[in-house]
Amino acid sequence: MRSLLGYVLCLLCMVFYSCYNETTEQIQAEFDYQFENSDQSIPVVVQFINRSSGGDTYKWEFEGGTPSVSTAKDPEKISYLKHGKYAVKLTVTNVDGEVNTTSKIINVLDQISGDFTYSIKGSNYPPVQVTLSNEIKGEGFTYSWIFKGNEVDSFEGKTPPELIYNKPGTYDLVLLVSNGQDTVRKLVNRQQKVDN
Repeated sequence: MRSLLGYVLCLLCMVFYSCYNETTEQIQAEFDYQFENSDQSIPVVVQFINRSSGGDTYKWEFEGGTPSVSTAKDPEKISYLKHGKYAVKLTVTNVDGEVNTTSKIINVLDQISGDFTYSIKGSNYPPVQVTLSNEIKGEGFTYSWIFKGNEVDSFEGKTPPELIYNKPGTYDLVLLVSNGQDTVRKLVNRQQKVDN
């Protein structure tokens, strides 16, 4: 009788567990990213790291990137050749058809290239009038000009006003250009000489 009772209990346990509805892990889409060599200036390469949970399939969409889509859990490195702000979207789906999506905006900076030139109006004798021409290519930059010896010794902006030098001497013309990550120092002909 005892063995029959054990058999019945065992059979009930098997039926109970076979009817048990398995619960799935909650699905959550999440990712991080990092710029290769910590360089955000074009051309850039970005590595995306999948931090999702509960997913079985993945769909990545990389606006402005190459390649532009991926179905890998951890996609290959993505290249960006133009500056701008780009959306990256990750959609995660599980076997039950549940879907969760997340997106982030990445900021790709323009590369600083080019220089600036100057021209002198009239002679090299004081007061000397100097005009600067900014030939830096790209967008989204900040400009800081430094001109010692001029009536105004600094200027913030792309195109500075005309410079006036009232005393003879040799003066540096300096431009600091920044794209938000890199700052480049530019000098024209190293020095500007104002004759006696």
